[in-house]
Amino acid sequence: MKALFVIFSALLILVHGKALSPDLENSTPKVKLTMKQCLKEYNVNPAILEPDIKKSDDLLHSLTEEKKGCITACMYRSFNWLRPDGSLDIDSFTESDTPEESKAEKEKYLKLIAECKAEVGKNDCKFFSCLARKDQ
Repeated sequence: MKALFVIFSALLILVHGKALSPDLENSTPKVKLTMKQCLKEYNVNPAILEPDIKKSDDLLHSLTEEKKGCITACMYRSFNWLRPDGSLDIDSFTESDTPEESKAEKEKYLKLIAECKAEVGKNDCKFFSCLARKDQ
């Protein structure tokens, strides 16, 4: 669950434009490596992850929403939360402290997923961009 939180924190940096949190700094080597590989795959300067807020903010604002979605999709694929058929392992990222919270999270994300799939089809980059936009 801790790794899941760290990954979400890292993705929030990209998707919502928040400054680098200590969570990424303290994350597992696999999370850091995966994030760097995904940035490289989409030709994004890894300095976006640096603690220098001004520099990372400038880099972040230069990314399109679709590119942010591509990086998010890459991370989800790397952790097998995004399956080859395009479906999501919803249970892995809707875990909460109580079964009631998990159920509410799952229902919320199932609705958002359906809306985004209908809106953008099978394009993973646009899908995750849509999901981030609707989940604000």
